[in-house]
Amino acid sequence: MHIKIVVIVFVLFILSGCHEQLADPLAPEPPALSSDFTVFTPPAVTENTDPSIATADPNEFTNLKGVITLQQALALALMQNPGLKSYSWQVRSAQADKLQASLKPNPEFSVYIEDFGGSGDLRGFEGYESSYLFSQLIEVGGKRKKRYAVASLEKKIAEWDYRAKRLEVFTDVISAFNDVLSAQQRLELDIELLRLSEDIVRTVAERVRAGKDPPLDEKKARIVLAEISILYRQAKNNLDFARTRLASLWSSVPMFTKASGNLTVPKRIVSLNDLLPFLSSNPQLSASAAEIERAQADLQLEKARSKQDVTIGGGIKRIGQNDTAAFVLSLTVPIGITDRNQGNRRRAVCQLARARQQQRQLNDRLRTELADQYNQMANAYSAAIEYDESIIPAARAVFEASKKSYPAGSIDYLDMLNSQKILFMSLSGLVKSQSDYNKSKAQIERIIARPIEIPDDAEKPSHK
Repeated sequence: MHIKIVVIVFVLFILSGCHEQLADPLAPEPPALSSDFTVFTPPAVTENTDPSIATADPNEFTNLKGVITLQQALALALMQNPGLKSYSWQVRSAQADKLQASLKPNPEFSVYIEDFGGSGDLRGFEGYESSYLFSQLIEVGGKRKKRYAVASLEKKIAEWDYRAKRLEVFTDVISAFNDVLSAQQRLELDIELLRLSEDIVRTVAERVRAGKDPPLDEKKARIVLAEISILYRQAKNNLDFARTRLASLWSSVPMFTKASGNLTVPKRIVSLNDLLPFLSSNPQLSASAAEIERAQADLQLEKARSKQDVTIGGGIKRIGQNDTAAFVLSLTVPIGITDRNQGNRRRAVCQLARARQQQRQLNDRLRTELADQYNQMANAYSAAIEYDESIIPAARAVFEASKKSYPAGSIDYLDMLNSQKILFMSLSGLVKSQSDYNKSKAQIERIIARPIEIPDDAEKPSHK
């Protein structure tokens, strides 16, 4: 009979302390800017997972070779970028914290043996009494739910941070890819410039030998050729570095030979006012809002922690002399002479105020960053249009005329050299403007977390 009672009480206490599985909401949808790509997902782990297996990174993937596209680079980086992987593991860690916060305290089992080893009737174990109790800590004030709410919001913050990192990697790949395209075009220009300079040296040397030009012109031409050779080698080094930087985003070395694509600008761009409404889509702002919610939940939790928990217990007591038994109940209530949680409540209030101010600061910073990137994009767009439609056609016409006039003696060497310099400076300026436009556009898309869509009926902006 005694054993049956003990078992029944034990089962009741075990059930009272069992973990109640609470629903874990899904992670937010991926940002529209990168929703078409698969990303690394860390494997699910349990308390028995071998850490060496969970943290192993065999880095088995097919590196990009030959000619690559932007889509291929984005797909590989979003799957292999180590920084993005670390953020995904942080989400897993937050999930574990959320699980931990949902657990109830376990019951305790206690055994008390009294009145033994004494004198007289209490010699040995003749008159001993034994008690078998199960006790359970009861959290009052809804501590468990409030603790779970804090952990849920911390997981939500980790998810928004992950989305922000995903956009950052996406933008970094676009910028690095544009740098490769820009370096490729600059190298092509320098190769063409080197070829033309070699032709000019030969032409000048022929005219010097014919007595049409002074020997000093040939020396000048060879100095210019040497300088252009230096620019050519620098352009090759710049391309190598751009390729290395791009490949580093998927934690590798460059195996590809060329980036496919051209640097271009559209016929029109959207206005800044069209972009401002999308600023609310920025995942950093969403994370900031979740920070405020978490700070509010933490304040409620600290208020609940100021309330004293109680411990209840129950069991049986066996009296050895007459072999009888009786129920035993216990109640433990802490004596709250002083509030032991004052500092934590004050800290929670301060953290809430801090989170609100940080949200305002972030909002102001993102608006300023958006305006700055738009200004850079608009300036680069204006310059690219001007180079393409006006400056380069005029510079090319002047250079072609100079190439024909110099052998005929209509102009001197310095005039032809100047026309060549103007043309290639203009071509380089176009490449830089196109690259700057695309990099600023990528930064804007990161800030608003969506692609920039140019309406068909938009008018070309006027830039003074």
